[in-house]
Amino acid sequence: DEFYLDNLVSCYRDLDMLDDAIKTMNRLIDKHPYQPHLWKVLGECYYDKGLYDKGIEACDFALTTDEEYYPAMTLKALCFTQLGNAEKALESVRQAYPLGGIPLAGLIYFEASYYFTQKQYGEIIKVYSLFLDEAKNEPTLLNTPYTVAIATIAAHAYLILNEWDKAFKLADDLIAHSESNAELWLVIAVVHMKEGNKEEFKKAWEKFRNSDDLTIDLLREASNYCMTLNENHEAFLNLQFAHNLDPENKQINLMYFTHSAAFAYNQAFDTLIQTVDFKLPKERLMEIKWLLQDHHADPMKLMNATLELTQAYYP
Repeated sequence: DEFYLDNLVSCYRDLDMLDDAIKTMNRLIDKHPYQPHLWKVLGECYYDKGLYDKGIEACDFALTTDEEYYPAMTLKALCFTQLGNAEKALESVRQAYPLGGIPLAGLIYFEASYYFTQKQYGEIIKVYSLFLDEAKNEPTLLNTPYTVAIATIAAHAYLILNEWDKAFKLADDLIAHSESNAELWLVIAVVHMKEGNKEEFKKAWEKFRNSDDLTIDLLREASNYCMTLNENHEAFLNLQFAHNLDPENKQINLMYFTHSAAFAYNQAFDTLIQTVDFKLPKERLMEIKWLLQDHHADPMKLMNATLELTQAYYP
């Protein structure tokens, strides 16, 4: 019976019938509550369903039955990663590593990810250097599923630290192995933009916006780089793409409002104020638009107007 149910769960998961898989796993766990493997498979079902909190809970039950059951630790790390909790993810990985639950490259990847969320970019470079040193003695480290991910984070860190040459060289070397990596295309586009390679950065931004793993955070960062380097049309395109990707994102909508108003993207601006409720009368939104376009506007008046908009829409 147990063998049949176990195979049934595998079939359900293959067919994406996750509710049925979860019900069946619970039947198995009722019969064998002290088998950590069953709890871990239940956690995987929750993970596949996007219920990451429940996945963590299932892993905790697995570790209650066997505190050294490292597959549950690594699954917990993945769940915490999806929840945006890099600190807890790293904590779980550090528990699994001494037990053989994750390779050194995996540990370094989670460390680099954590440092990125903490804006400790220098620490990322340190762990990346450690990774390269270890790889000299153990070349197989350069052929793990984590290798490109670690180097991508390092390239991004170099970019933020304004070490443009190192950022570009690393990203350019990696892109052949990860052609739809948004983070790498961000690095390549920004460096080309900084160096004035117009045709190259336009191609790179297109690749960036068509990447498989594009996120709102990367689009926001890309827009900020474009504005800093006075490439306002690329900033507009990135903000427009971000708004279309997540029309309910208030930070993006405010940036999109300000940018489309200030640089007279009138059609985009009109569509935006018709589809998003900024909590101010349309007449006031148009007044703010004219202020943003007026290069001679009183700075205090302009600041108060944008503050009014922000407090109304995103208090």
